[in-house]
Amino acid sequence: MKIILVSHGDLAKAFLDAAQMIIGPQEDVCVFGLYPEASLEEFEQNISKKIAEYLEQNEEVFVFTDIFFGTPFNTMVRLMNQHKVHHFTGLSLPILLELLSVKDSEDIADLGRYLVEKGQTVFIDVNSFLDKQD
Repeated sequence: MKIILVSHGDLAKAFLDAAQMIIGPQEDVCVFGLYPEASLEEFEQNISKKIAEYLEQNEEVFVFTDIFFGTPFNTMVRLMNQHKVHHFTGLSLPILLELLSVKDSEDIADLGRYLVEKGQTVFIDVNSFLDKQD
């Protein structure tokens, strides 16, 4: 399985850097960041080339974008018409860590379901949590 992280600016790279600091180097992850001076066409072409490369290697491709309906998300939705990928949005460090930790032990469909379920538990109102502890 290959993983592609797509975000505005350096967010995807920062998430990968932080994840690697916690769980070590990750060879099957590629990042793409969209910058104000960048051509949207070139951005999309670069991602498409990487996906095609992975698919030619008979790899399944798991894509995370940063925000729902943002430009990276919309770019990936367009690319889904050309390439078979598993696309999730709402990238967060806890979910990326989960993905990297279990990616080799889960079927990709099961992994997707697992991450959706896990995602519901990673956004926490700390004040409410602490109030319940008292």
